[in-house]
Amino acid sequence: MMQAGKERDLFDKGTLLVPLRATELARSLASAYVVSNTPVGHDGDDKTHEGVTIGFRTHLPRWADRSSEGDPLVVLKVEATGEEVETNVPGCVRFKSPLRITGVSCASFETKDLMQDFVATYLSFPDIPENLVKLEVSEIPRLEKDAAGESVLELGTPSLEALSRDTMDGLAGWCRVLVENMNKGEFDQEISGIVSRGCKGPEVTWSWKRLAENALEELDSDAKQADKVIWGELVSLLLKHRSERGFDRRAVLQQLEMELSREGEIDENTSRWISVSRDIAAARRDMAPLSDEGSVGQRAALAIFVAQDPRGIDGLGAGRRVAFLAKLFAGAFQGISRAAGELKNDPAQLDAALEIAERIPAGQTSELEIGSRSYDSDLRSSDDIILNGSVIGRRVSEPTPYRIMLRARAMETNQKILPERETGRLRIVSRDGDKVKIYLEDEPGSILSNPLVRFWTPLQKVTARSPSAKKLKEILAESWRTGCAVGIYEVDGTQMLCCYVVILTNTLDREEFEHHVASLRSFAEAF
Repeated sequence: MMQAGKERDLFDKGTLLVPLRATELARSLASAYVVSNTPVGHDGDDKTHEGVTIGFRTHLPRWADRSSEGDPLVVLKVEATGEEVETNVPGCVRFKSPLRITGVSCASFETKDLMQDFVATYLSFPDIPENLVKLEVSEIPRLEKDAAGESVLELGTPSLEALSRDTMDGLAGWCRVLVENMNKGEFDQEISGIVSRGCKGPEVTWSWKRLAENALEELDSDAKQADKVIWGELVSLLLKHRSERGFDRRAVLQQLEMELSREGEIDENTSRWISVSRDIAAARRDMAPLSDEGSVGQRAALAIFVAQDPRGIDGLGAGRRVAFLAKLFAGAFQGISRAAGELKNDPAQLDAALEIAERIPAGQTSELEIGSRSYDSDLRSSDDIILNGSVIGRRVSEPTPYRIMLRARAMETNQKILPERETGRLRIVSRDGDKVKIYLEDEPGSILSNPLVRFWTPLQKVTARSPSAKKLKEILAESWRTGCAVGIYEVDGTQMLCCYVVILTNTLDREEFEHHVASLRSFAEAF
């Protein structure tokens, strides 16, 4: 749709045609952003305006077709609004910021042979997603003759400065690791914290150093200043070598010493880390241990000093937290363009990574969290993954060993653990049936080596007048008698007073299971 303007036609919304060459489509699929497609002029010069992508409303002018033998024309169809583009030349628009490949509805080739050649040539590469954009064969509308004097030069300069493609590639790679690990169910709370903090700090502008330090603080709340300095500075230095895809370790250590010297005197811990790293680089000593016990930041820094790709990091035998930080860096070092994996074939998940990444340089943060959880009869759990209030995916996890053990304990006491049909929550149900609803769920903050679960049951709705002071006194007395704690839960949008027990599953036997369930049932029946 077009709106009539006094000086130019204004694009309202609709489908735009974005011309690329086949090689550019492959690069766009790999990098998650449509590459620049703007030629400088008509004289055969193949240079482009860096970062600028243009589209057309109905037909392609001849100057927009930059195809050649062996690199045919491909036209992307993109749904856009007037807020996303600028219009200076009739029939032509420029996108104000880099165009996500997830916004492309399809890519059109002029013949079936050209499309099949593209599939055979490019879609076998691990970093190019196969199913992200639909490929089709259709006629490409061309203008027989360009309008007099019409040229891309008349588009002028963008009113909004486009983000650096290299910066966005690194940030998108960083955020890809966050989203992928949220899908795996690893470090949910820490990842939510990393995303919600973004690059918040005393600096006015964003930096890799601040981003890295914030991530470390979420993974290791006890991180010392030396850990933060070494980790943050090294991440910042190594990412300056992204385009080179490698670096001289000895030169990097010299740079690190220079950077730290500018900030003040190098302390003993930092000096020791540099000395150990220098010896490892020179093969004068074996690799230091990289477990999670101790200085997570310094050990993660040593890991990325030695290896910059996920496979290399896996071979170091690092602890889970150290390895996660190192792989977060590896995601940025590789960038989204060189990353393989299922995420790039999932538009919603890829869009989520790009959304988080684009907000970081702007000083904005995002909220990535796990929403409601439900269970099936086999005790598999399903979680909604939510970004800024919108569901971007669903995570299905196999039953944990302790859930299977809990089911066995319930059966030993003539009870069952079943999903509640209305809510999907797990309930402990007696064979005779009972009015008291006892639920079980993972305890927040539980760790894999010592899993905790919470058994709980709702008592009554909480309002301004309920429970009364007298009632609350009776509830607290019952809490003391049964050994059950009392707290306020939000249950289906309603504030409820609940009683609960937290149980260490590693030592749970039949008698303890039966005792806790009986105590909760007795508490609830009393009120």
